[in-house]
Amino acid sequence: MAEKVQNKTKAELMQVISDLRKEVSELKRAGSENLAAVIRDSGDGILVVDSEGTILLANPSAEKILKRPTDTIVGTKLGIPTDGRGRVEIEMMGPGGERIPVELWTSDTVWEGAPAIRISLRDLTETRAVKQKLARQKILFETMFNTIPDGVVITDTRRRILLANKAMEKEFGYPPEELVGNSTEMFYAGREQFDQTGSAVFEADAPKQSGFYKTDYRHKNGNVFPGETFGARLFDAKGNWIGNLGIMRDISAKQRQERERELLQKQLAQSQKMESIGTLAGGIAHDFNNILSAILGFSELAMRSTEPDSTIRGDLEEVYNAGQRAKELVKQILTFARQTEEERQPLQFSSIIKEVAKFLRSSIPTSVDMVVDINSRGIILGNPTRVHQVVMNLCTNAVQAMEDDKGKLRISVQDIVLDSDGENRLLKLPEGEYIQVRVADNGKGILPQHLDMIFEPYFTTKEMDKGTGLGLSLVYGIIESYGGKITVDSKPGQGSVFTFYLPVVSSGTNEYTYEPEELPRGSGRILVVDDEASIAKLMKKMLESLGYQVFTRTSSVEALALFRSKPNDIDLVLTDMTMPDMTGDELGAEISAIRPDIPIILCTGYSRKIAGKPVGKHIRKVINKPVDRSELAVLVKELM
Repeated sequence: MAEKVQNKTKAELMQVISDLRKEVSELKRAGSENLAAVIRDSGDGILVVDSEGTILLANPSAEKILKRPTDTIVGTKLGIPTDGRGRVEIEMMGPGGERIPVELWTSDTVWEGAPAIRISLRDLTETRAVKQKLARQKILFETMFNTIPDGVVITDTRRRILLANKAMEKEFGYPPEELVGNSTEMFYAGREQFDQTGSAVFEADAPKQSGFYKTDYRHKNGNVFPGETFGARLFDAKGNWIGNLGIMRDISAKQRQERERELLQKQLAQSQKMESIGTLAGGIAHDFNNILSAILGFSELAMRSTEPDSTIRGDLEEVYNAGQRAKELVKQILTFARQTEEERQPLQFSSIIKEVAKFLRSSIPTSVDMVVDINSRGIILGNPTRVHQVVMNLCTNAVQAMEDDKGKLRISVQDIVLDSDGENRLLKLPEGEYIQVRVADNGKGILPQHLDMIFEPYFTTKEMDKGTGLGLSLVYGIIESYGGKITVDSKPGQGSVFTFYLPVVSSGTNEYTYEPEELPRGSGRILVVDDEASIAKLMKKMLESLGYQVFTRTSSVEALALFRSKPNDIDLVLTDMTMPDMTGDELGAEISAIRPDIPIILCTGYSRKIAGKPVGKHIRKVINKPVDRSELAVLVKELM
């Protein structure tokens, strides 16, 4: 009985085991089917590989990635690494030999009851293309970013630097990598400029910026320089403020160019002004020289009719000398207007100083104490009017600097020798003998900020009707043109000392005195043509005093009619240049056409038509007004 029970129990146990085996087998089959279904439907490529590396299963996505049908994949070994677990990137070979970049993960699994390896594949072709595109865009951005000539920074919302281009090092001296993480405050001259820029650009209520904002920057070396900045907020796709863009620019060169352009514009305006002055000077010279011709000519004729020691003779000499000075002054006006060349001659400088002192003493207030100290016999090469103008300008300025017309004016002149040492180290003049002239006053002095500008054209601190700003610039130009130098030493409230140096050519005397001279006389018939009756009368008297027979006409048309009526009865024609109806050179051409051999002298106070230009072949000589009697005598004798 017991044995039957035991046998029945064994049979039941075996049945249970058999049933369990069936259930396990069913579960394995179902699990494999479920795994296969999961693998088949996965978007990633999946392979199941046994321990030998043989592919047991490949899903459609793997077929697509590897570009092979499933039946050519299963049962093969494609060299996929199976000895590790985790993520790895490899390149697999396609059916045409092309390389296929893939990303794979390996993990342990069970396939049909046996240990296996599950390999997940992901095609990296598009991912790598995107990465390569991003890399190219990054290179392009960096190239463009660092090519921008202005300094550019990208900051967070607190203005801390995230990125800086290479131009920032040129502008501020900081390498880009040294800037990251720092506040942009380091670029500004001070906290005030930093805050002002932020308020103007980045504050919430700031208006939209459309241009650059001017400010002051500070270089790494501490130097402050002018600049301008452009700022803009940066937003992400959702409209969130994520940072700022800043463009920073050094405008030192720009401002320098603007100053140079303004200077050129001023120079152009001055050039145009000088051209206008020149045109005016020509007209003045013509009219004034006609007046001077009468003054000099008649005073000289009168002096020849008076006794040398008479009072009238002395008065006439003063008139004559004043006329000579005026004659030189007209030449100076034309030289200043660049319409005639300056004539230089040896001058004893002390005589100029004496003449200026004499004139000043009679023209300045008696409350001004003037002291003249001359210790010089040096002779310079120059134009007396221009030298006279230098001294007069300096002395006049000195007197005008004295308050209430009270003070002391001191003029000192001495001969000195400049070598490479001493004061010449600053002057840098060639070694040699010079005349040193000092014009000192105890007036109000010159402000320090004006000392570097006082010799500039049109600079003046005087009121509109009391100065043109040309005086000291003219002084400077004359002295420099003579190979000299001028300096100034001045302090507000303590007066000024102007010192200039002119090179000496020799020592001696060269003072002018009128001395009658024996002039060459002659005979012949001369036609004088001038629309100024006084000039025609003067020329007639001058030439008749030299022995000639003279016919005068005040109309060029009448003169031509006279010559046509008796061309062989006239031996020489002396004609003015500027006349109504017909100019002197036109009259000369008409007369020359009638009788080519007749000598013609053109007399001019000034004419733009012939200034600096050769006259026609029918004009033998040109003589300038006011006409000097001795020059006229020599010229007429030569042509007759």
